[in-house]
Amino acid sequence: MNKPNAKTHLLEHSKAKVTLYGLYLEKYLNILSRVPSVEKILLFDLMCGEGIYENGEKGSPIIALDKIIEHYAFNNSCPNIAVWFNDLGESKIESGVSKIARVERFKNHINLPQNVEVKFTQEDYASIFPKAINQIESTNRAKGLFFVDPYSYKIIKPEDIKTMLRSGKTEVLLWLPTNFMYRFAESVMNSDFSGSEPLREFLLELFGTTPPDFKSKYDFVEKVANQFKAYLKDLGIFVDAFTLESDSKNVYGLFFFTSNIKGHETMVRARWELDENR
Repeated sequence: MNKPNAKTHLLEHSKAKVTLYGLYLEKYLNILSRVPSVEKILLFDLMCGEGIYENGEKGSPIIALDKIIEHYAFNNSCPNIAVWFNDLGESKIESGVSKIARVERFKNHINLPQNVEVKFTQEDYASIFPKAINQIESTNRAKGLFFVDPYSYKIIKPEDIKTMLRSGKTEVLLWLPTNFMYRFAESVMNSDFSGSEPLREFLLELFGTTPPDFKSKYDFVEKVANQFKAYLKDLGIFVDAFTLESDSKNVYGLFFFTSNIKGHETMVRARWELDENR
């Protein structure tokens, strides 16, 4: 039996990732809708993918819209919500169709409340990122949540996470293919093979000097999380790490960043809902 293609199917570890995002978003909206000082909630998903996959599983954009609808169904008064979906890529499911066009088409079949604004763009991450930062920093009485799900670690830098958090108004959920990062961590520091630069730069920027020895892929996730705590110390950031394991025993890391102790506690509760045993 052929293994499902991760580009066209939402596999189990990715399903767990977006499920955790949905669980947290559900709690996030419920909490912020009861904070009088918050007049607007901004959600950013700047590498949002296909929307719905060939196996019928919902990706992060549709999960987010579903949670917004559920939230409004049970709350009489809600702040304005602005959602920004972006993806540069072409669909791997529909030939000749962009990923963002698919997401917009799915959204058009969803009846959202009037004070929910959804924006769609098709730009590369480098150009869209500063625009998103400008929006959160220039919006008064707002809170924001970034869901960062890159196609690979190559376009994400630790400085980006710091920039997202610098305003004190945001939280970040970051997905990294830590299994592959761990596999090549030692070799990229000791050789100059083609394509090694992004991982080397990521590790040097985060750790500041030569990274430590990583004993396993789980040790890699733990040490990256601990180093993010040190890297973001001046901003008073709580860092939470969560590992997801695929059927092929690849391990992926989810990292959550917030300056709010309530947000940290809420993510811990969401993690327990996802996996009560571990």
